[in-house]
Amino acid sequence: MLIDWGPIRNQLQTTYDTSTRGRPTRDLIQLFKGLLLQAWYNLNDPGFERALNDRLSFQRFLGLSLKESVPDETTFWRFRNRLEETGVLTDIFQAVLDQLAAHDLIVEKGTLIDATIKPAPFRPPRTDRQTGETPPIRDPDATFVTKRGKTTFGYKAHIGVDLESDLIKTVTLTAANVHDSTAFDQVLTGHEQNVFADKAYTKAERRRQLRTDGVYCGILTAS
Repeated sequence: MLIDWGPIRNQLQTTYDTSTRGRPTRDLIQLFKGLLLQAWYNLNDPGFERALNDRLSFQRFLGLSLKESVPDETTFWRFRNRLEETGVLTDIFQAVLDQLAAHDLIVEKGTLIDATIKPAPFRPPRTDRQTGETPPIRDPDATFVTKRGKTTFGYKAHIGVDLESDLIKTVTLTAANVHDSTAFDQVLTGHEQNVFADKAYTKAERRRQLRTDGVYCGILTAS
């Protein structure tokens, strides 16, 4: 086994030491492996649940037997949300990336940066027509955003993809209305030779800093 899950488990356990909501009913490593598959295959929560039910390779990676039930999308969403709340999700992803790099499985030649909108698993409540009141939104961290004429209630996943292997190396989640460019520094590993992104990320200061650091700047400029 290339990845030593012991240190990863220790990091995950610390996020629940002071929790008053209890631990997940599933094994922490099993749930985290699910988040890895979601990131590597760029699957949203419903899509990952379907894939997990359909792919034996996914079930084997999570350590599920053929007799075990498959966790639903809400289980992974709650787990990921907990890691986001405690601010450790990016660090734990990086710990896995570091272990893979130690085995020369990822070559840090460059990073392609992009963002994608992820709908929240719960739809926002509708206003009561008789009272005019709107009940509290069940997912207070999600927000509305309109892109290309389509309004979505949810989150935004900011993703760093390895140019050589197409492997998703880093993922940072924010509310859906956060601008793509805001999470630029968070999805870099700091070892890139090249960085590529669309014009949403272009800033003169950012381009200068990349060149100062000796990193090729492949960020598109506004026409």
